[in-house]
Amino acid sequence: MSELLVCQDRERYKLGDAASFHYLNQSNCIKLDGMDDSLEYITTRRAMDIVGISSNEQDAIFRVVAAILHLGNVEFSEGSEADSSVPKDDKSQFHLKTAAELFMCDEKGLEESLCKRVMVTRGESIVRNLDPRAAALSRDALARIVYSRLFDWLVTKINTSIGQDLNSKLLIGVLDIYGFESFKTNSHSRL
Repeated sequence: MSELLVCQDRERYKLGDAASFHYLNQSNCIKLDGMDDSLEYITTRRAMDIVGISSNEQDAIFRVVAAILHLGNVEFSEGSEADSSVPKDDKSQFHLKTAAELFMCDEKGLEESLCKRVMVTRGESIVRNLDPRAAALSRDALARIVYSRLFDWLVTKINTSIGQDLNSKLLIGVLDIYGFESFKTNSHSRL
C-alpha cells in the first residue's frame, strides 16, 4: 500500500483533517510527535490482511468508522414544530448525507431516527419529536452502539482467525484507551 491509497481512502470516506471531527477534537490532541498516521493506517491494513479480514470487510470497517465521525458532526437546531429539531445547517446536512451513504442507509430515515422517537404501546406507534438537545443525545447514543458492535465484531473475527478456544484458560488481551480489555472477558460481557 502506498501514500496514494491513503489519499484515495480519505477521499472515498470523505475524511478531512482529524481536527474537523467533533468526536476527535475534544482533547485538543490531534497529532502525536513521532507518529505518522498514514504509516499507521497502512500497518493496520496489513495487520487486518494477516488476521484474515478480507478487503471487503476492511472497507466496511472503515466505512463504519468514517460514518461515525461524520455523524458526530451533525448538529441540530429547532425545527418548525414544537420541541422538534432539524440538521442545523448545510454543513450538518452534508455530514448527515455522508454518514447515510457510508452506513448505506436512507438519509431521510437516518435523520428521522435522530430527530424523532417512536414508542410502541399495545400495538400502537406514537412518534414524538426530539428537541435539539435530545437529538444530539440520540446521535451520540447511535454512534456509541455502532462503535461498540464494530469493536465486538472485530474481537470475534480476530479470535476466530487465530483459533482462540473460547473454553481455554489462556486468552489474548489488548490495551485500549479505556484500559486492559480481555478478548475472553471484557467490560461489555462476562463469560
